Amino acid sequence: MSVRRSMIIAIPGFLAAGPAFAQFGGLGGLGGSKPAAGGGDVSQQVEDFVKRSAIISALVSRALGRINDAFRSDTDAAAARAERESISKITDPKEKQARTAKLVESESAAAAQLAKSADLEAKMAGLDAKKKQQVAEGLFNFGIGALQAIPLFDNGKAIIQSVVSNPMQALKVEPVKEAVPLLEKVISDSKGTIVTLIKVAKGANIDVKQATATSTPVEEDLTKGG
Repeated sequence: MSVRRSMIIAIPGFLAAGPAFAQFGGLGGLGGSKPAAGGGDVSQQVEDFVKRSAIISALVSRALGRINDAFRSDTDAAAARAERESISKITDPKEKQARTAKLVESESAAAAQLAKSADLEAKMAGLDAKKKQQVAEGLFNFGIGALQAIPLFDNGKAIIQSVVSNPMQALKVEPVKEAVPLLEKVISDSKGTIVTLIKVAKGANIDVKQATATSTPVEEDLTKGG
């Protein structure tokens, strides 16, 4: 069973038609440019891939943070938002991607721990209206990012494979090799942690909107709570 097919099965009712993706720079053609035929130069494919991966990473890290913040103390939530704001201001692409990857890992671990809570539904039901909306928006945004990650992950593998027989091009795809594991992690979370959180949220009467890869994410004001 393909990754794409298994994810659709794992999130029943979470996918629907939506407006064109606009925030976070937009992804246009979700899979990115196809690897050059006949071992041609892959520089443009790598550049496109890295840009698209950065957009997805930013979207997913903020989505996970938004979910986790609903269950954090005000102090811890403010610190987490400050970290996301700090990363958003980094101008060096490599540093920004590295910091974002670490943030995705830590927020993913926190979300996974949250999903294992025996009393999670009661916790969600006990949230105030603002935090319930925060959880719903975080899950919705993650869904968008995960659906975009699927074709980009496949595209990344294809780019890497396209230079296997061409050592002169191999170094050029290192940024792709570095980013592919994060996309794989996002896809994995979408079939595990996020499925659990969506199910529990619905049980707590939290309305999680359906998402597609072209849905418009709900933007987060990193300078304010919620």
